[in-house]
Amino acid sequence: MFKQQLEQERLKREMELAGAMQQMLIPDTLPKNERYELASIYRPHSGIGGDYFDFIDYDDPRFAFCIADVSGKGAAAALLMANIQASVRYLINKRIKAEQFIHELNKSIQEAAKGEKFITFFIAEYNTLTNEMIYVNAGHNPPVMVSGGKLETLTKGCTILGIVDEITDLTVGRIKIEEDTLIVTYTDGLTDITNNEGVYFDEDLLHPFVLEHSDLSAESFNSLLKEKIESFKGDQSFPDDVSVLTCRIYPGQPFVAKNTASV
Repeated sequence: MFKQQLEQERLKREMELAGAMQQMLIPDTLPKNERYELASIYRPHSGIGGDYFDFIDYDDPRFAFCIADVSGKGAAAALLMANIQASVRYLINKRIKAEQFIHELNKSIQEAAKGEKFITFFIAEYNTLTNEMIYVNAGHNPPVMVSGGKLETLTKGCTILGIVDEITDLTVGRIKIEEDTLIVTYTDGLTDITNNEGVYFDEDLLHPFVLEHSDLSAESFNSLLKEKIESFKGDQSFPDDVSVLTCRIYPGQPFVAKNTASV
């Protein structure tokens, strides 16, 4: 029994260390400027998890943000999540087209997961000069976008990643953003939350909430969403990892390159 207790303590310490290392892969600070603002909610289910989100600044008029969910929980999902983060950063820096990006990421995930796990993935890139956003939704929960008082879900893309050798049906979404816009991306841990009556915090509840509070900053929206979640679930526990990445875009604001003075 003493040996078993020592082994349990060792495993606990290893899991805590793995959780701390994984936390380092999740952005702890996100940008806020005159052109856009991002804010996040991150709550792994058991210290470590398979959710991933990221922000990439190109140091030019474009920026990108993404969110992903690895099938399963625990250490295996966390390890694959770390692999995805490395692959996404590498492919982003190659500056390739969205279609090629998704094909190469799918190949990378297949090689890492050996067909035993799959990934839902969403990525968007916004150009602050043209005010155009392109995106791909690879089987992920459709993000919610509110612009000009109208709600839209971002569904264009392809199948989930890691289950087929070649993705044959891929559509890149393209949107012109002309008014202040709020985009809420999330993993399915959010909509799997239930209250004491067994009601899910699903899209029928989430979408009206986003629409009602779409005028808030990304940070203020997330703070209010956390309050709403806690009030809604009551005594129920979180069933899965929960991640939310919220982006607010202010179109028409001038781009100023880093390390240059504005005139």
